[in-house]
Amino acid sequence: MALCNESHIKNDIKLNNIAHCYIIFGNDGYLKNKNAENIIKSVVDIDDVFNFQKFTSDNSVKEIYDAKEQLPLMSDKKCILIKDYDFVNLSQDEFDVLLEICGEKSDDCVVIFLLDNIEIDVK
Repeated sequence: MALCNESHIKNDIKLNNIAHCYIIFGNDGYLKNKNAENIIKSVVDIDDVFNFQKFTSDNSVKEIYDAKEQLPLMSDKKCILIKDYDFVNLSQDEFDVLLEICGEKSDDCVVIFLLDNIEIDVK
């Protein structure tokens, strides 16, 4: 997975070359949410209850994994948004499953990790 900026995401959307996984972080909350929203809209209708699912730390890793493995319904792709997931308190097995979700290329599912309230030190 390559580290990219906002212009790369815009270019991906323009060329319809959406990656299978995005991890969105940074200091500007508006831009983070806007980029996530633009990716979602390029994959599915944001109101599509079958092909767009949101997850938080209230959901288990198994629920996220199961959602990713489900096939899209009446669509070519589906999209999963995982917002501010609590990575710190996961067991090693759960963390390995999340890594598998990120690393496993899928032609029919786009996974977005949105770190909205979590600060990341890129260094």
